[in-house]
Amino acid sequence: MLFDKKIWFAIMTHDNSRVESFATEMLQQVNNESVTRIELLDEFVDYCVKKDIPKNGFDSLRRFFPELRRVLKNNGIEVVENNAHTAPKFLNLIITGDTDNEII
Repeated sequence: MLFDKKIWFAIMTHDNSRVESFATEMLQQVNNESVTRIELLDEFVDYCVKKDIPKNGFDSLRRFFPELRRVLKNNGIEVVENNAHTAPKFLNLIITGDTDNEII
């Protein structure tokens, strides 16, 4: 039974690493900037396609954003969301598109 838990934990940790690598490579904290939730999710899906990484369910709103918030918080980025009626946004965050440098 303990062995099964270790395998499960390894699989879950590996699955979550794709969101962390996306955040590390593609996001940057910049004051007075913002990015919509849809832009973040679309960019994540494009990132997975370009890197040939399976999305494993993280292409859904309910699974991607809680994990993204956790990753950003663990990297010291305070997540502020503006839940406006038009397009919910993450404030003070931008998509850089720069895959050469580690951002967060």
